Amino acid sequence: MTVTLQLPSDIEQGLLAEATSRGMSLDALVEMLIRKFAAAAVTPATDAGGSMVRLEDGMWALSTGHPISSDTVNETIDALRSERDLGNLGILH
Repeated sequence: MTVTLQLPSDIEQGLLAEATSRGMSLDALVEMLIRKFAAAAVTPATDAGGSMVRLEDGMWALSTGHPISSDTVNETIDALRSERDLGNLGILH
């Protein structure tokens, strides 16, 4: 598929600079951005509480609309590390 875009010069220059910094062609950068957008657009799911799960920068992200405290983040990381360690020791399957 071929698409022609008429972009303001400042946006075009910004995209060209980003493509250059990544060692990519402008076409490759635009394709990557469209693929990311398309993946996020077709996979979101909303639960009954209004939380949204979506693909963000290649990772699944849960958006609740509320900030998460640093304590919650640290507790979650600690729990995941503990689970990983127990799995590595063969204690968890």
